Amino acid sequence: MKKLSILLIILVALLVFGFAFQNQAVYQTEEITWETDFDEALKTAKKKNKKLFVLFTGSDWCGWCKKLDAEVFKKDDFSKYVNESFICVKLDFPRKSNQTQAEKARNSALAQEFRVQGFPTVFVLNKDKKVLHQTGYQRGGPEKYKTSLEQALAKSK
Repeated sequence: MKKLSILLIILVALLVFGFAFQNQAVYQTEEITWETDFDEALKTAKKKNKKLFVLFTGSDWCGWCKKLDAEVFKKDDFSKYVNESFICVKLDFPRKSNQTQAEKARNSALAQEFRVQGFPTVFVLNKDKKVLHQTGYQRGGPEKYKTSLEQALAKSK
């Protein structure tokens, strides 16, 4: 009887752990694959014949940037869409992180080139760096953001 009880406890434990690991796999999320080197991303875009999705952000201090990240960029459907459709570039302007001086200078030069006036700013560029669309934070979540991008890109053709 004691052996049967121990066997039953082991069986229940295995089932509990099995379900826990199964549920963990279900909740794994796809994240956006962000490049941080604009020039390398541009080369990749040309090679793969894709557009660039460029985010100018203040990731550790900008409230709207954090909101856009949480409401749109961290959602699986949107992440999958941009990873498949674009080469994604994040140009960050953090206040607390230790960025190299070269990275700070490169990001600042790009912000000036594209006349970024606030954060977050998102550009969709063609492989020749032509701006096809510019936006920022939008209410409505990932589906509305995706629809807005698609409509703007359809008009730019």
